[in-house]
Amino acid sequence: MKRIISILVLAALTITSCGTINAANLSDGIIPNGNIKNADVTEAGEVIADFGVRLLRESIDEKNTLISPLSVLSALAMTASGADGDTLTQMEAVLGMDIESLNAYIKAYTDALASGEKYKLSLANSIWFTDDTRFTVNDDFLQTNADYYGADIYKAPLDRSTRDDINNWVKDRTDGMIPKIIDEIP
Repeated sequence: MKRIISILVLAALTITSCGTINAANLSDGIIPNGNIKNADVTEAGEVIADFGVRLLRESIDEKNTLISPLSVLSALAMTASGADGDTLTQMEAVLGMDIESLNAYIKAYTDALASGEKYKLSLANSIWFTDDTRFTVNDDFLQTNADYYGADIYKAPLDRSTRDDINNWVKDRTDGMIPKIIDEIP
């Protein structure tokens, strides 16, 4: 049986132009701040490596499980950027550092990813929220995720059309290497 881990904060490996997405893009008008200061990546390396080791240890229970600690870390950090109170405290404990430091570290790390004539590694991030009118998204959350993660943020009904939008989004950003990432919205 194939296990699919669904996190609606997605990280893909390559960035290309965006195809047709029917969901409302909450990132429209949000411009990443180009003056974000990167952290010294050596300061957080041990903490980040510890997170990756713990994640992989907890994930070894099935055949052919592929997990990217950087993608999971980015997804959780993007989510934590919208948390506060006990939730934020608990997330920071799991992640191993405060969210401001982690955001700066991940941005510095991804900015330093190697790229050459024959190879490229980059991250593409998106966040998908329910379009329920009782749910609103804070502008600071949108800005933080634009600044540190370049994240596209969408508001959608979280139904079959959203599944198709997410799959199209990932396919576009991976040059078709990942044509489908989810089968259904849980």
